[in-house]
Amino acid sequence: KYSDPRYLNLQNAPEGFDITSAVVYPGFVTDEESKSLIKEASKRLKRRRFENGHWDSVITGYREVEMSTPDEVFSQNIP
Repeated sequence: KYSDPRYLNLQNAPEGFDITSAVVYPGFVTDEESKSLIKEASKRLKRRRFENGHWDSVITGYREVEMSTPDEVFSQNIP
């Protein structure tokens, strides 16, 4: 139901990747909510350095940050 291939880039997916294991919920956040999340994450990620490897060895050269729950983030950024 939610494995619409238009939302997935399978170019680098491993051989045998099950497309039904990727779930996408169109419209899960509004454009306004999305902009607020991007703004908040961008501010926090600026201060983070890139990591060389992840515990599962699947990703490299990444930055990560833990954020508050969406309600807390939105209440700070949306009037």
